[in-house]
Amino acid sequence: MSIKKVFHGLIILVLAIKPFSAVSQDALIYITAGNKKEDGGDYDGALKEYNRAIEVDPNNAMAYYDRGIVKKEQGDPAGALADYTKAINLAPEFGEAYCNRANLERDNGNKSDALIDYNKAVEVEPDLPNAYFGRGCLESSQGNVDGAISDYDKAIQLNPLDPQAYFNRGLAKYKKGNQDGALADYSKAIAINPRMDLAYSGRGNLKRSRGDLEGALGDFDKAIELNPNMGDYYFNRGNVYIDKGNFSNAINDFTRAIDFNPQDAESYSCRGKAKQKMNDATGAQADFKRATELGLNNGNFKSDAASANQPPQNEKPGWMWLTWIILPISTIAIIARLMKRKPRK
Repeated sequence: MSIKKVFHGLIILVLAIKPFSAVSQDALIYITAGNKKEDGGDYDGALKEYNRAIEVDPNNAMAYYDRGIVKKEQGDPAGALADYTKAINLAPEFGEAYCNRANLERDNGNKSDALIDYNKAVEVEPDLPNAYFGRGCLESSQGNVDGAISDYDKAIQLNPLDPQAYFNRGLAKYKKGNQDGALADYSKAIAINPRMDLAYSGRGNLKRSRGDLEGALGDFDKAIELNPNMGDYYFNRGNVYIDKGNFSNAINDFTRAIDFNPQDAESYSCRGKAKQKMNDATGAQADFKRATELGLNNGNFKSDAASANQPPQNEKPGWMWLTWIILPISTIAIIARLMKRKPRK
């Protein structure tokens, strides 16, 4: 992404808030302090700093926006929603504020308002990748796979180093039957972030469906290495072991999956099948019985789609290069810090 695109939002935001001469330096100092505390995980301390910023400058959209992020992290979505709305009222061209409000609306099941906000974010900041990514997630959840792919395409065009966008696009392509495209996107996500366990799991599921059992096994091994506390990974690897005829290892993996989720009927059913192959009729019968008690669902394949289609949360906005010339030093310090933030938590 070009420097000009990275800084696109700052001129719009600052002009929308107030003249440069009227920007409160005290508020910027408090915001800077809050940003540092937020980065360090001190959300209570960050909240106090943002409150101070708002006290000295009640019309500072950034202070409300940052406070909204902290409130979301503290489990106060209603407070976060109110702060994002206040930021938008003060700065109607603040694309990231629309994005974060849309994320909350989507989480609350208010998909119609979320779509309106994503559309508004794209309208006011056409080069904002998070807006397209979030809208793609929403469209995917509503079954509009083509629309989701189109938005993920745009998000990737604007931010070609976002592994989550590649992964989500891979899921969408898989739904469309484009296995080669899905495989390429999963692999690209892994190339960008080799520690993205979900991408290894998604690619492992795809490889298994294509009959590449060794490749699937390697991907599930890596996913478990990176995140050994995800029960579904053991479940998926257990199914690969069944396909390979290694029923002892399959039983071990299904048992681990059950340890993480004792209410998972499918894991009991699959473990019962593996025990049946090992001539353990008593154990198999007990597992089948438990699966029935839990309400067995047909099929032994679990998808990563539900956990993947999450919109980006708590973004800091990008800014425009011209501002370096016209903003005071304290503001430049904030901008420099924002540039160092990872794009998605």
